[in-house]
Amino acid sequence: MFNFNHPESADNAAALARVEASEKEIVVMEGLMLLAVPELLARADVSVFVELEADIRAVRRLERDVRTSRHGWPIDKMAAYYVEIVRVGHERYIEPSRKHAQLVLRGDAPIVDSLGSILALSEQHE
Repeated sequence: MFNFNHPESADNAAALARVEASEKEIVVMEGLMLLAVPELLARADVSVFVELEADIRAVRRLERDVRTSRHGWPIDKMAAYYVEIVRVGHERYIEPSRKHAQLVLRGDAPIVDSLGSILALSEQHE
């Protein structure tokens, strides 16, 4: 099975090239592994980590995968992938990258509260 939960699973070189080619003052990047990729982290003026309990993350992912028939897998294979790959990737790469965040937000908090926190932090970096 391909490991989508490893920092090298994304096209980090393309992401970095898009950031460097951008003429915009503000570029927003999002992704599970961004803070675990040193080249991308180095380009960030503001870094945010969104936390959520493991059980809620697992249920949300399973609901998404079942709803979208992601990979066309049966539910038992989706569950096995979560246990063997996703959970391990989170523990190995995502959770440790939290230390690089300037702001940690709750993934179940009202979006208005989160946006306010991000805007306040970004104003400090102007």
